[in-house]
Amino acid sequence: MPREIMEFRVVVASPSDVLNSRRAVFDGIYELNRALETQRISVRGMGWEEYVTPGIGTGAQDVINKQLLRDYDILVAVFGVKLGTPTGRALSGTVEEIEHAIANTANPMGQYRVQAYFLDKIDSASSISIDELKRVEDFRRQLEPQGVLYRVFKTEDELQQEVRVNIQRAILEYLNKARHSTPLSQVTHPPAREQEAEVSTHGDDDAGLLDIQEEGEEAVAAATRAVNRISEVIHEIGEATNHQTSELEKLSLASAKEKKNAINEYATFIEERASTLKKESAIARQNFTIFAQAVVSLVALQRQTGGSDQYKSDAAILLNLTESMLLTLSNVRPIVAQFRIAIQNLPRITSHFNRSKKLLIEAIDECIGLFDQTELAMHHIAKGT
Repeated sequence: MPREIMEFRVVVASPSDVLNSRRAVFDGIYELNRALETQRISVRGMGWEEYVTPGIGTGAQDVINKQLLRDYDILVAVFGVKLGTPTGRALSGTVEEIEHAIANTANPMGQYRVQAYFLDKIDSASSISIDELKRVEDFRRQLEPQGVLYRVFKTEDELQQEVRVNIQRAILEYLNKARHSTPLSQVTHPPAREQEAEVSTHGDDDAGLLDIQEEGEEAVAAATRAVNRISEVIHEIGEATNHQTSELEKLSLASAKEKKNAINEYATFIEERASTLKKESAIARQNFTIFAQAVVSLVALQRQTGGSDQYKSDAAILLNLTESMLLTLSNVRPIVAQFRIAIQNLPRITSHFNRSKKLLIEAIDECIGLFDQTELAMHHIAKGT
């Protein structure tokens, strides 16, 4: 049967020298769309290649503007070593698109409505125009004072990950504003048939109000412990990293072998902590799922009994726990995200360390993905969808 879907449109803009990067952006959008489809959220990537049909205008950019760039939620712009071709109104077509998005202050996506990414790698210096490269750098410096979110990237994989995370963050911010602007008394619920089907997935068909409430409360407690443990592990790794830096300074005159041994001990520590992060992330994910099912089951019971005051009260208790969970996630997420940046910037030292660093970043990304998807699920529950 038809389902109501919330769609977010993302326009991808770029000069012609970053075609591989464009594909990486679309891949990131596709991944995010797959991850959010169970929440009835669609993320649609749009580009001139896919959506602009032949037309007549004073220039190619006019055709693109009229057909595409007046109906989107987020603009993602990617630059390499070229700024692009001037349009007569702006330094380039891509710059014109950014300027239009900046001026559109009514866009509900707020500061996330414009996201710019700059390639920080030159493959062949002989083919680069220094003047063109300077144009790109000058434009990048103009963005920060205007509050535009921009990032640099070295690989397509890094760009794909950044795009996925930042677009998901934009959606979360939007949903958070929408949730706080809607009183709980106005929250609507899905059709009874859907909720009753979900109740049947509860482990015990005879489960009653207190059974479900207890299960939800225990799941919240377990998930919160796991998230707090993730925060503790991040702190432990940070402390160990600072200690390792101090130890390496003491070994400045030592042989490469001695330094390597010290680094590899640290690498082993990182591997162990990466494993712990993945374990705690899995525990939190499992318990968040149990909690969400408990809320849905309790709301369904409420409907089956005609919405008695007791069921409303107990459902409200679990719904209030979503606020506690969201607060926990909002406190931990920036710590983890900032830590990822710090780890990503660590230099390549030994092969063992490089493998451990990769494992740690993968574990951190799992945690960030957990936080983002859980926050979306909690918004979904609070909205009654």
